[in-house]
Amino acid sequence: MVCGVTEGSVYRTCNCRDENRKPLGSACPKLKNYKHGQWGFRVELPADAAGQRRPRRRRGFDSATAAENQLEQVRGLLAIADEDDVELRRDIGDVIALAFANRERFPDIDEMRRLVRAGADVTTTR
Repeated sequence: MVCGVTEGSVYRTCNCRDENRKPLGSACPKLKNYKHGQWGFRVELPADAAGQRRPRRRRGFDSATAAENQLEQVRGLLAIADEDDVELRRDIGDVIALAFANRERFPDIDEMRRLVRAGADVTTTR
């Protein structure tokens, strides 16, 4: 299965709850105020070795621009691998997923590109 570069999306949400203590998220009426809430992004990483989907989210950004910059970082990393190189796309996805899980910074695009050109195992870079 050929997988293109994932689009992803930027969104705004907050932690407000309704009278039943259910999170309002992006439906919060206070989000009309630009000082309320926080920005985040969502991206679908390539499927893991077992074929499982890997949607990932990160939020807590002060602006849409900051969230978009991080999303662009993930897109740039995924774009390093050719669309038909499923194994490399999966390996880069593994590195990104680990950064999400550990709440770490994403790897540098140029450094990842150097590792790929050198034929090094990108999953051992962390």
